[in-house]
Formats: sequence, C-alpha cells, structure tokens
Amino acid sequence: MSRPEHGGWAISDRDRRILVIGGTRGTGLLIARRLAAQGRTVRVLARDPARARPRVGNDLELVQGDITCRESLLPAIRGVGHIIFTAGCRSGRPARERTIRATEYEGVIHTLDVARQEGFSGRFLYMTATGVLTPSLMATLLNAFKGNTLRWRLRAEEEIRASGIEYSVIRAGVLVNRPGGRRRIEVTQGVTPMSPRFIARADVAEVFVAALDHPRAAGASFDVVWAARGGEGIGGGPPSWRELLMPLQADRCRVFFYGLFMDQDLLRAKGLAPRDAELASVEGLELRIGQRAALVPAPRSRVHGVVLSLRREELTSLYAEPGLSLYVPEPVRARLATGDIRAVQCYNLREAPAPTDRNPEYALKLRAVAERVGLPAEYIASIR
Repeated sequence: MSRPEHGGWAISDRDRRILVIGGTRGTGLLIARRLAAQGRTVRVLARDPARARPRVGNDLELVQGDITCRESLLPAIRGVGHIIFTAGCRSGRPARERTIRATEYEGVIHTLDVARQEGFSGRFLYMTATGVLTPSLMATLLNAFKGNTLRWRLRAEEEIRASGIEYSVIRAGVLVNRPGGRRRIEVTQGVTPMSPRFIARADVAEVFVAALDHPRAAGASFDVVWAARGGEGIGGGPPSWRELLMPLQADRCRVFFYGLFMDQDLLRAKGLAPRDAELASVEGLELRIGQRAALVPAPRSRVHGVVLSLRREELTSLYAEPGLSLYVPEPVRARLATGDIRAVQCYNLREAPAPTDRNPEYALKLRAVAERVGLPAEYIASIR
C-alpha cells in the first residue's frame, strides 16, 4: 500500500515550535523526527538531555524537564505552538500504581496547568491506548500488570477535555516496532474493548503528524489500528490523510452547570440536546449572584449543580448569546452523586459580581430550578 499523503489542507502555523513530551524514545521520537523531516521546528522534553542526545541526534532541540515536577516544565512549554504528549511508563514492563499515577495522570495535569498559565493557544495531542472505555479481559490483565494504567489514562483524557485547550486524543492499538506504510490504517470512534489489534509505531507517528493540523481532529478522540487484511479502511484505495480523518466528529463535552442552565428544558428550548445528567458538587467554590451568577473561591464552601454533556458546537452557540460571552470555560473537579470525582468544564465569569451585588429575581428563579433538579434543601435555602 502507498503511504497516505499529508497534503490537502492549508497549514497557517508551520513555523510554530512543537513540543514533544515523550520524544526521547519510541513513538514520540518517531513523531519528532517525522515533524523535523517536514521542516517543522521541534523541541523535545528530556529529564537528562545529555543522556538523551545520542538517541535523539543533533537535529532536535532538547530542553530539560520532568513531567512529575510541574515547575520544571515552564522553560519547555514557554513559547511553543503545539504540544504532543506520548510520555508514559515503558511498554512491556510492570509498574506500581503510584508511578503510573505520577507519570500518566499527574504528568498530564502538570502539563495542562503550565500550558494554561503560559497562555498556550495551540493543540494538545495525547497518545493513549484503545480499550480505556470498556472493560475486557485484556484490559484487566494490563491494569493488573501495569498499575491500573488504563484507568489513570482515562482520567487523564477527562482532564484534557475539561482543560479548555484544543486537543486530539489518539488511542493506538497494540504497538509493534515494524516499518510503517505497509498496512491500511483504520480510524474509528466509539466504545471498543481492548483487543489484539496491532499498529506500527511508525504508522502512529504519521497519524499524529496528520492530526496536528487537521481541522476535524480538533476536539476529537479516536482509535487507530491496522485494518484487517484485505480491508479497505477508511477512504478506499490509498487514502490521503485528509480523507482518513475527515469523518471524525468532535467529542461531547461534560459541563458543570450551577445556574438556570441546570434546567434541561430551558436548554432544549434553545435547540440544544443535553444528555447524561448527573447531580454533582464542587468544593472550594461558592455561588455569587449579581447581575449574573458566578462562582468565587471559598475554601470551606461547596457549590451544587448538574453535570450535563453537550456537543461543543452547542456550547459555542449557547455562550455566544448576548451577555453570555462574558463567561469562559475553566476546568473543575466535580464530585458526582456516586462519589466519583471527575474533571469537567465549568463556565464562569472573568470578573465575579461584587459581594454586595444582589439579584432577587434571578435568585428566586434559581431556587425553583434547584428544587426541581433535586439539589440539597440546605443549599437551596442558601441561594440569595
């Protein structure tokens, strides 16, 4: 099979520096080299640049940093246009859960936190594994061998989606060290169990390079594996990367609502289709009502609301309405009724109302909505 070409769409930011975290070995190194071969400016994070230099070569910029240490990431992330994250505990080796959590979950959180702090406005591409969403025998065995890696990677995906940063989540099949371009690649979205579906690291590197600039990969999570022998994959014939990724659909976004938009009927009246409603609360914040409702830091407080899932274009339309454009998405960790804590988005005002501001009419409406959706009575009574 001929290798898909990367042409077919405009690239307006080819000169922006790309940071590859995990780029000193394996798939990450292949991605970094492929990008450099295309003339892109590539920076690679390394815990020990001197030790990594012989593997990486002299053509790539190396910057010292460790994803388990948030402050060390500042020099690497400052000034970059895109971030590719392939770091994780070594394949084929057992690992303790605390190591998996520190690397594959907290490492992602540290990277996102620093990126937001630095005003990062590019795309964050994350490599993970197929099967994170669905229990299976193969997933159970991998989690037992490698410190619940799939559970922590799923949590990392949730942090990425809640971050407000443009992203692509690419779930690769079982990685093998074989030449790329020999087999058709199948791209799918949805809930699929982990299975012995393989793909060459070199092919995954090509997928990342293609997804970096592809408009349909923005906000999308998808699986990539080799197609079954004789299968056509997506596109039929030797597909271009544009054809291969064009069917992608953006993920739904889970949002914590604390105001009138907790009312699903109100959202439906606006033409939206909310789903997956769950009661939730967020600690360390309190509700403040002025001309508009907002959340403000309050260490001993807790705000209650509803988590709903909406399409990203629905959220864009909703918060483009008059007065609502002042709200911006930010990540919060919501405690669901099940007791689980999950990263979700929350829209909040850039500037909160003054403590003396009041809006009795809005508060009355909000108490009625809060009672209807089933928020705690004590909390409803506190809405003023």
